[in-house]
Amino acid sequence: MSSITQFKIIFLGDAGVGKSSLIHRYNTDSFLDRPEATLGTAFFCKVIIRDGNVIKLNIWDTSGEEKYRSMTPMYYKDADAAILTYDLTDLRTLDGVEFYKD
Repeated sequence: MSSITQFKIIFLGDAGVGKSSLIHRYNTDSFLDRPEATLGTAFFCKVIIRDGNVIKLNIWDTSGEEKYRSMTPMYYKDADAAILTYDLTDLRTLDGVEFYKD
């Protein structure tokens, strides 16, 4: 029987930087023409089979809106990885990454 390993991955960053689009592209191998804003959080699961082992990625997409930021620590406190995102065409969004530095 194969083993199952699970990882919790959370995407963090300002609103509109493309977190949902990156996740959608990874999960479905397609692009979203008009992604909708994430309200609160969204959850996705990706299963990968490597050498007979099952790897389950629990992917959390957090809203980058200011009003939801106070909730994000409860999602990333037990995460195995955090992917900090920003928009290269709007370097102000890089400042938003500072919120998660601690």
